[in-house]
Amino acid sequence: MGADTSCLASKEAAVDAPDDRPGHWWGVNHLGFALEDTEAVRHRLLAKGYREGSVPESHPRRQRIYFLDGDDNEWELVEYFSDRPEERSDYSLG
Repeated sequence: MGADTSCLASKEAAVDAPDDRPGHWWGVNHLGFALEDTEAVRHRLLAKGYREGSVPESHPRRQRIYFLDGDDNEWELVEYFSDRPEERSDYSLG
């Protein structure tokens, strides 16, 4: 669920196969925020010692980066290259 500038990505809890990746816990996948210039933010976060999280697929209308905070919560930071919601949310392109 989300809006133009933030989201909360949920997932089904799997008791028989818990997700033990850092940044992932039962019922919540990650928190996300829209921003400008993901590459500048990536460099600043790496310089401060934050670890990168998931590696997203390439997409022509957005650039996403994921980072883990000190408690291993994963944060998605996304830069959109389109103003059209249907293009921003298109997951069929890879």
